[in-house]
Order: sequence, then C-alpha cells, then structure tokens
Amino acid sequence: MTRAFFISPAGDLVPVPTSHIAAVIADPSHFGVTRAFIEARHQHYNEPLGSEGHARDEVLLQMLDASWIRIREQPPKEPVRWHVQLAALTDGHRARLQQFAQDALRGGTEHFPQPEWCIDPVVVMDGTRATLWRGTLAGLAAAENVPVTL
Repeated sequence: MTRAFFISPAGDLVPVPTSHIAAVIADPSHFGVTRAFIEARHQHYNEPLGSEGHARDEVLLQMLDASWIRIREQPPKEPVRWHVQLAALTDGHRARLQQFAQDALRGGTEHFPQPEWCIDPVVVMDGTRATLWRGTLAGLAAAENVPVTL
C-alpha cells in the first residue's frame, strides 16, 4: 500500500488510510465540504459514493481551491514517486510543500520513520493534472526552481 496525505491550509499533514475521497467522506467537515455536496456530485454523475470518477474529481477540486494539497506516493514501478496536486503554486503552497519534503528527507516521524531518498522524483500538478513543476524531493525541500503562480 502506498502512502497518501492531504496538507491542510494550515500546514497540517493529514494521513489518508485508503483513498483521498474515502477520507473526505468519512469526515467532510474537517475538509471544508458537506456530506450533501459530496452526495449531490455523485448523484449528478450517477456514480457510487466514493468511486474514483468525475464526482470525486469535483469534490477534490473544491478542496484544492480552498488551499488543500493532495499527495500520493506511487508504487516503485512508476517513474514518479510523489504526485502532488494543488490549485496553484502560491508562496503558501510552496512553503507547505517545502516543509513536507524536508520532513520526508529527515525521517524519524510517524509518517516518515526512515528518511526518504533525496533523489525521489516529484511532480506537482494543478487541478486539471497539468504539470507545474518536476524535480526531486531534495529540490522540493530547497524550493529549487519551484515557481510561484498567481
């Protein structure tokens, strides 16, 4: 099982035990959405609650627009180890991503018991999955060439 997280607008790392949408459905108010909104989006697309389809995308986009960051570790066979999704690369987003990468590289925490490899590839994408930045975990920790969008 790969690791997954949200980073809250306040910078808190929120572990995701299974899928991002399942975490949101389990505690919608924590993520700034309502159960009614989630159910309405799933009904609109005629998708089962919690499915990985269009409704999920809309719910996650609403959260990204509210400054949440979504992170998923990919299996070792993938060319990119860390997928990061956010609305835009603002100074606030960049600072939270930098902290995430520094914590991962350092290790010794509940979420990163062992240090992560500094050369782990990272891709940062917007809500439409367009690439905003590619680099390494070390580059993200140093905010190396990580642009800011307005």
